[in-house]
Amino acid sequence: GTLGGLTGYVDHLPPAASEGAKVVPLVRNWMPGHEPNWALVSDMLRAEEDRDAHIANLLGAVQQGGYPGLVVDYRAVLAEDRDLYTAFIQGLADAFHEAGLWLAVVVDTPRSTAGQWETGAYDLRALGAAADQVRIVMPLSPQAYVPGGEAEQLLQWVTTQIERHRIMPIFSTLGTDGE
Repeated sequence: GTLGGLTGYVDHLPPAASEGAKVVPLVRNWMPGHEPNWALVSDMLRAEEDRDAHIANLLGAVQQGGYPGLVVDYRAVLAEDRDLYTAFIQGLADAFHEAGLWLAVVVDTPRSTAGQWETGAYDLRALGAAADQVRIVMPLSPQAYVPGGEAEQLLQWVTTQIERHRIMPIFSTLGTDGE
């Protein structure tokens, strides 16, 4: 939401523990079938007061629900907001860790360009040091998964940026008509 607030239906979240399973909320700037709202995230990042309010609101929602942690899934964050996004995640992780909670962060699929990996607004090394888990959206193309292909190369590179136990690749279970 605006001014560091949260929108959505917090009262519709399931209980923190359901039949032995741990449930955690996921906060995101996108809805299925729609483009990510990068402007809302950018506005929040650029106003320190809003950033601090957002951290407090996220922490409060997680604590009020009795959840053990949170997953932050802000997509299409602007590359020019890289330092601000990193500082936001570091501040959020500090607040969560101080409260005995964990934090996971989802990042867009890194792009391979001329033998290098471009991560845009996501500083994987810094995010991996701050968050307990970094969830990396993996390529959709089936061709990326041939032996030695893009997916394998990406995972090999990611392990040079983030400790292995903090990495969680995200694979789509939807079918694709890709090449």
